[in-house]
Amino acid sequence: MLNIFRQLGGALAVAVYGALITTDFLHGMRVGLTISTVLLLVMAAAALTLKRPAEVTAPMKETRP
Repeated sequence: MLNIFRQLGGALAVAVYGALITTDFLHGMRVGLTISTVLLLVMAAAALTLKRPAEVTAPMKETRP
């Protein structure tokens, strides 16, 4: 499922950035890079502030018979 979303996101990004560049190359590149920078900063902030659930971060207990 993760690969499907990754492929879809890549295809949409290529389509959107391609559409931005076709009108005016330099303006499209600036807008595309600005969008990419903002998304990078938002995702980095989310990764640093969001916490994982306790059951995922807790160490696993070994059970031996």
